[in-house]
Amino acid sequence: MRDGSLFIAIVGARVDGHKFAADVLKSGAVAVLAEKTIDGPHVLVDSVVDALAAYGLSIRRGFKGPVIGITGSAGKTSTKEFAAAALAPLGGVLKSHGNRNTEYTSPLTWSEATPSTASAVIEMAMR
Repeated sequence: MRDGSLFIAIVGARVDGHKFAADVLKSGAVAVLAEKTIDGPHVLVDSVVDALAAYGLSIRRGFKGPVIGITGSAGKTSTKEFAAAALAPLGGVLKSHGNRNTEYTSPLTWSEATPSTASAVIEMAMR
C-alpha cells in the first residue's frame, strides 16, 4: 500500500476487505471505499462495483480519442496487446495491465490516462 492510496474494500466469497481497513489506514491509505461503516476515514457507497463504474465512466466521458473494448471467452489479453500496438502510431495508448479485466479493475484503468493518452484499449470480462 502506497501512502496516499484509497483502499477498496471488496467483499469476496471468502474474505471481506472491510476487515483490513484499520491495517491499511495505519499503513498509509488515506481512506477506504466501503460498503459498510468502518472506523476511520471512508467513502460509504451502496455498491463498490457501481461506484467504480461511475468513476471510470466519468473519466471515459471526457476522453476524445478512439476506444476499443475487448471481451470474449478466450484470447482477450493477446487481442488487447495487438490492438494497442496497432494504435501506438497515434500516440500514448492506455491499456489494461496484464489480464486485469474484472468489474473492479477495468474502470480503474481509466485513472491511468494522462494528457498524452491518444487512445485506449480496455479488456473486459464477460460477466
